[in-house]
Amino acid sequence: MQHQPVKRVLFGTLAVLIPLLALALAEALLRVGGVVAERQNLFRPVPQDERYVAVNPRFAGRYFAGFEPDVAPQPFLRRKPAGTLRLFVLGGSSSAGFPYQFYNGFPARLEEMLQQDHPGRPVEVINLGMTAVNSFTLRDIHRQLLRYDPDGILIYAGHNEYYGAFGAASVPGWMRPLAVRRLVLQLERLHLVAAGRMAFARLTGRSPGSGRADDPGPGRADDPGPGSRPPSPEDRTLMARMAEDRLVPLDGSGYRDGIRHFESNMEDVLATFRRHDIPVYLATVVSNKTGQPPLADDPVARDLFERAQAAVREHAVRQPDDVRKPADLRPATHRKSSGTVIRTLPDSVKALFRDAKELDPLRFRAPEAINEAIRRLASKPGVTLVDAHLIQTPDGAPLPFHPDYFTDHLHLDYRGYALIARAFHDAVTGQDLSHYSDFPPPDPLETVIVAHTLAVLKSDFPFERDPQRRRPGAVHRERLARYATSGDPVQVAARDYFTGTRPLSASLAALSGASRDDGRHGDALLFLRSLHYLQPLNPELDAMILSYLEELIRQDALADPAEAIPLLMRLTAPEFDRQMWPLAVPLLLDAGRYAAADLWLNAWQQRDPEPEAEFYRLRAMWHIGQDDYQGAQQWFREYYRLIR
Repeated sequence: MQHQPVKRVLFGTLAVLIPLLALALAEALLRVGGVVAERQNLFRPVPQDERYVAVNPRFAGRYFAGFEPDVAPQPFLRRKPAGTLRLFVLGGSSSAGFPYQFYNGFPARLEEMLQQDHPGRPVEVINLGMTAVNSFTLRDIHRQLLRYDPDGILIYAGHNEYYGAFGAASVPGWMRPLAVRRLVLQLERLHLVAAGRMAFARLTGRSPGSGRADDPGPGRADDPGPGSRPPSPEDRTLMARMAEDRLVPLDGSGYRDGIRHFESNMEDVLATFRRHDIPVYLATVVSNKTGQPPLADDPVARDLFERAQAAVREHAVRQPDDVRKPADLRPATHRKSSGTVIRTLPDSVKALFRDAKELDPLRFRAPEAINEAIRRLASKPGVTLVDAHLIQTPDGAPLPFHPDYFTDHLHLDYRGYALIARAFHDAVTGQDLSHYSDFPPPDPLETVIVAHTLAVLKSDFPFERDPQRRRPGAVHRERLARYATSGDPVQVAARDYFTGTRPLSASLAALSGASRDDGRHGDALLFLRSLHYLQPLNPELDAMILSYLEELIRQDALADPAEAIPLLMRLTAPEFDRQMWPLAVPLLLDAGRYAAADLWLNAWQQRDPEPEAEFYRLRAMWHIGQDDYQGAQQWFREYYRLIR
């Protein structure tokens, strides 16, 4: 009898340990077998060269069911080379560049700006933006960045706190507590849990925490994949499916959860980087206030928006023409009419637009409380605020109140992304790039792809309110049919892209070659820039681009020197230095970028204390550009001495 308590303890212990050991064994077998391993790591080796890693395109699928957000294929060396400036960008679809490919988003533009500031120094702005992720994902992944020695973290996030993955309005009731969602994400790191979740998704067609805020239907991957299939006639956009019955009233419990959880998650993220002395640049997020009516059919919000529009029309009558008609710097193919833009919009009218957006219970646009939280977070040590609400467009209008700089309710056009890039640049460098007003357009194929993506997105709820007119699948197919019979190689390439019949890189290569043969060098450079982002480890492509640029400059065939600068900035291989530097400086001078040209000339002289004669001529031309003719004389004298 005296042994009974011991037996009970022993059997009780075994009853607990055996299931745990079985689970541990199952976890070990899954890890050894590689089951679901493809979704467990944020980065994976690059097959062509395993010294490099890139974002794992399957990783984000762990947060969703039925689709995998596209990621930017930007390889970088596991071990950061000495002297490299390495920045990571965290955020949702606006950081990813939606509705554009990643190379037209603000991280790519920022990289090109910073490369101009750091001649000869490798610059990496690695875009980790993913559609529909929010602060839960940022908290889940941010520690994985520490091993790659970042010099800074850039964050543009806040729009997806309600309908994004694990968002306040997209989870079932049992997952609403903050601790539960965090626990689920912790457990997701176990291969056993991930496998179970995938099985659940296959059986039910969804999974806890799934949701995508702005997927238009057709995919955007370079290689054909599940997202490249056209939607069937009965398909709805995921934006419609996720939010049609999920309203978030102002100051309700779900609304407050979104704010509170965002701030708590971001505090954890910032604390990690602060402990490792890694600076963070945290931006407020902007949305289209004047060009986007409330997305929900809310009478109070719509009344406020209509009153604001009436006030704008009344105010416009009193404005001089040069204020009411801002210069549109875009090519004709990118122009659109969004109503009158007024540089001097009264604060009372801005408040009406803000209130209309705040009362809109379809919370795709971040409420002002999110930006207030961002400003509080930015007051912490090691954090720099990048206030996107202070950005002004070239015609003097505040960015959030200039609808022509938005493509939809919150995503910016390529000019708007360039302005966000400029704001981050100024925060990172402490320099003022307010003079920078070049907005290189996307390549012509990207223009068609973006127009198609937006047309499909806006053919369904909440943009199309009449249920009889919601037809994203039909819009998609009708446009593809037009592309196929257009006879236009660009439109045919767009059809190939959306149907997955040809990789995007192959189309870009063909279009760049055709443009070059036809003498359309501006288009050729745009296609080549896009292609180089998709194939950054292609030395043959690098050499071809450099040879082409040399030819254009030698023949003076560039209509606008600024067209070639973004592409040239990407050619940073050491073996190109002696060829590249004499090309970069004249392009910068011809484009009027004298500060950047001065940086490059100084760095050139440091790298080569006895530079070739061309250096002295270019230094003289720099002085002439500053109207310093006397200063130019000494450089010209040395130039002529060397060439005699």
